[in-house]
Amino acid sequence: MTATGLDRISKLGAFAAQAVEAQRDTIVSGPDQAWQTIIMPIETIDHAAQMLLGIGPELEVIAPPALRQRVRELAFQCCQLHEDKCNQD
Repeated sequence: MTATGLDRISKLGAFAAQAVEAQRDTIVSGPDQAWQTIIMPIETIDHAAQMLLGIGPELEVIAPPALRQRVRELAFQCCQLHEDKCNQD
């Protein structure tokens, strides 16, 4: 995730802010380190996918595979919804 993504994910709630803060010493920042990896607890795949989708292109889900797939599915559905509306104009 990018630095912007870290900032956004910290605002999702106390659990997310704690996950970022707990790993702060392992997060490398600087111009050569545009993307960082963090581990974050989730309740369910669907709940996590819906929350993480709001981070936008500042985040890539690496694992678990089911969460990565669900984020992909939701993003695709959003694209389809907006594409249909744009084509009607």
